[in-house]
Amino acid sequence: MNLRLCKCVIVVTVLLLYYSCNEETVTISHRGIVRSCGANVELLDSVVLQMDSASMRGNFFMKDDTLCFADVFFGKVFQFDLSDGQMLSALFGKGKARDEISDFMFMYPVNNGDGSVFFIDSSNYFYTSADLLHIKRHGIIDFGWGENSQKDLASPSVYNIMEMTDFDFKVTQINDSVCIMPVSLINRKIGSLVSDRYKDGRIFGALNMKTMKVENVFCGFPEIYSHKPTNLFEFFSYDMSGDTIFVNHAVDSTIYVYKYPDKLLFTMGYECKQIDRGYSIGYDLDPSVLLEDVDHVGVSTQLYYMKDKGLLLRVLNGGKRYGNRFYLQIYNKDCDLVAEVDVPPFFKCVGHKGDIIYGVNLIPVERNGEEKFYLYKLKIE
Repeated sequence: MNLRLCKCVIVVTVLLLYYSCNEETVTISHRGIVRSCGANVELLDSVVLQMDSASMRGNFFMKDDTLCFADVFFGKVFQFDLSDGQMLSALFGKGKARDEISDFMFMYPVNNGDGSVFFIDSSNYFYTSADLLHIKRHGIIDFGWGENSQKDLASPSVYNIMEMTDFDFKVTQINDSVCIMPVSLINRKIGSLVSDRYKDGRIFGALNMKTMKVENVFCGFPEIYSHKPTNLFEFFSYDMSGDTIFVNHAVDSTIYVYKYPDKLLFTMGYECKQIDRGYSIGYDLDPSVLLEDVDHVGVSTQLYYMKDKGLLLRVLNGGKRYGNRFYLQIYNKDCDLVAEVDVPPFFKCVGHKGDIIYGVNLIPVERNGEEKFYLYKLKIE
C-alpha cells in the first residue's frame, strides 16, 4: 500500500512539473492582430529646415515645443520653429570653457527625466539644465574595464555604450540614482566566449548616477540571434512606459515586452510589407562585411511610445532591394497593428504633440546641389 502511494506521489509530482512548465511557456504569448481598418496616417506638411549656420553633422531631438539639432562640429544646439522650420537660436559653442562643448557623440533628452538633456563624448557623461542654458559634467562612465572579468558575460567590464547609435539611443531615468542605457559587448574582451554572446550576453546597463559605475548588465538577446547570429546588427531601439520596456532589435520583426528589468511578459509586432532580412551570418564577422550587407539589408530602426495615446510607433527600412523604402507602423494598446504607411527615406520620429507626429530625415537630401534636412508633420486619425 505504501509502495502504491509512493508511486502515485511520484506520478502526480511529475505531472505537476510538466504542466507547470507548459503553463510557463504558454504565458509568453504573441499578442495583437493586424487590423485592416485601423488608424489613418496623413502627411500634413514637409518644410525645409534653415540650417545655413549648421555643419549638417549631428542629431535631432525635440525639446518641449522646439526642434533641436545638436551639431557635433560646432558644439552648438540649434533650435528651430516647428511651424515653419526657421532657425530660432544657437546655444553653447565649441570650447572647454564653462557652458561650452569640447566634443560629443550624440545628444538627447533624458527619457523619463526632468527635462535635462544628456550628451556623451568617448566616456564622459554631461547634462544640461532643463532650460538648455548651462552644462554640467557628471563624470566618467565606469564599466570596470580594469577588473579581471574577461570570462564573464554577465560582468559590465566586457561592455561599452551601444556601438550603433545613428538611428536611436536613449538613456532612461529609472529613479533618483539609476539610469539605464543600451550596451554592446567588446569583442576583444570576450575571447573564446564569442560563440556564447547570444546565450549569455546582455543588452542593457544600469548606471548608478551617484557613483557613475555601471552596476550590472541585464536582459538577454532574443532567440533569433542564436538561430541567425550576426555581431554586425546587434543594435536595437527601446522605449518605456512605467516599468514596461518595449524592445525591438535591428534584425527582428518581433517586439519584446518586458517588466523592468528583464521579465519577458509577451511579444508583439508584425513584419512590414517588404523587407530584406538576408544579412550575413556569423559570431565574429569582419566590419567589411557590414558594408556589403548595408547595401541591401533592411532593419528595424526605431521604437517610440506615445504615452498619452497608448500608441507604439515603429520605423523600419525595407532595404535597397525594395528601394530603401521606410515604413511607419502603429500599434494600439491591445498590441494590434492599426496602421502601416510609407514615410520619407531615413525617417525618424523626434516627438509628437497631440495627434501630430514630428519627424526628420536622418541623412540630408541633396536638392539642386545642396544638402537639405526636412521637418515632416504626420497626423494620426
